[in-house]
Amino acid sequence: MSAQIASTHHDGQDNTHSAFNYERQQQRKGVRDLLQHLLQKLAIYDDLDETQFPYRLIHHRYYVCFSHSVDRVAVVVSSHRPVGIDIEVQSVKWSIVQRYYHTDELAVLDKLNTIKRAHLSRLLWQVKECFIKVHNYTLAQGMGINYAQLIDELLINTDNEDITPIRIKDTQSIYRIVLLPKLRIIITL
Repeated sequence: MSAQIASTHHDGQDNTHSAFNYERQQQRKGVRDLLQHLLQKLAIYDDLDETQFPYRLIHHRYYVCFSHSVDRVAVVVSSHRPVGIDIEVQSVKWSIVQRYYHTDELAVLDKLNTIKRAHLSRLLWQVKECFIKVHNYTLAQGMGINYAQLIDELLINTDNEDITPIRIKDTQSIYRIVLLPKLRIIITL
């Protein structure tokens, strides 16, 4: 489930750091409100255990994963295994991609035109973020994993702005990757 946070100006936040903290607080509140809304819709009455990753519901023990980017939030709940979700509105700088991505991925990305490379870099970032959340990797660990085997299928779907979910099987794991391109959401199930 995803939602958009209403943009609000926060008076009294006159420096960038304070504004960033305020935005993060709003995102944190937004994902938790969205989780409560989803649980109500599913008639699940439970609370979130935030003491360890991955997050789980206290009584049902369902897995919960959040994501937020700028003014958007998303949540996914799974009854059987950890899941990942990533919503990314902003692009990923090429210098960051070069720093973290696997050399096999960089070799493929470097051959693409700038627009496709930027789009595919963001999609790969999202896939990596999802698996970081699933496996509780550090950022450096998760970003360095080679997902070059997914690039061709991701590339096929780079121009797809449809709302229809796109499913990709990750041949290196038991997970399926679901893209919601128009919403800029990727989920690992």
